[in-house]
Amino acid sequence: MLFVIIVCLSLCLYLFLICPRMPSRSISEILPFDYAHRGLWGPTAPENTLPAFEAAVQAGYGIELDVQLTKDHEVAVFHDNDLYRCCGIHADIHQITLQDAQQYKVCGSSQSIPSLSDVLQCIDGQVPVILEIKTCRDIYLLCQKTADLLEKYHGAFCIESFNPMAVHWFRNHRPGWIRGQLVFCIYGKKYAKKPAYFLLASLLQNVLGRPDFLACDVEADRGISISIVKHLFHPWTIGWTVRSQQDYARCSGQFDLIIFESFLPEKSVSSAKCVE
Repeated sequence: MLFVIIVCLSLCLYLFLICPRMPSRSISEILPFDYAHRGLWGPTAPENTLPAFEAAVQAGYGIELDVQLTKDHEVAVFHDNDLYRCCGIHADIHQITLQDAQQYKVCGSSQSIPSLSDVLQCIDGQVPVILEIKTCRDIYLLCQKTADLLEKYHGAFCIESFNPMAVHWFRNHRPGWIRGQLVFCIYGKKYAKKPAYFLLASLLQNVLGRPDFLACDVEADRGISISIVKHLFHPWTIGWTVRSQQDYARCSGQFDLIIFESFLPEKSVSSAKCVE
């Protein structure tokens, strides 16, 4: 009998920890769009640059982008911690000022790393935006600086992060904003045995942020916790990153929203929902 009680209590605790925000609330302001991953980028419009965002707006797609905190506490739109992949220079974006970062051109183009302020002015509420809060030492300061800029923004947006402490910050300080937890499939990945990644894939951190949605690696349905949450609590879900029409067709029935790159979805709902 004691064993049964312990098992039942453990199961209840597990479900309490992985539960998303309940009751679920509407995310209609960011529906129905497909989202261009780091903008609608290409040879002349590199990822996370103003031309890539302008192209997404013109095509009627929502936009997913990444925010980082620079040394001078400015919010930059850039994916990597290190500038080498995109700019050819080994420099930590957290250790240099935004002005210094903007001296380097992105992917051999004429474009510089933009500030979030400039990006929001460029998008100007024409399409919804998904902002990923990247992990850094001053994660709470990045959340605060990002929130300060978004307070003045009149367009639709939501927040997501791999870092549960960022989701937790927005739960406490901007409870009315739509927030999401980024998760991924660890099976067969090189980081599968790392405790931090295993914990993230387990969704036990949901107790901190109580996310409105899960932003899932398109392979993440293989995860036990993710499958349980989806079937038991029915949260909103976003699938990332879809890179072909075949995968788009497969994932459209599995996720409420799709983040894509490297192709243009042929049956995108956003093509019928372009901003007037």
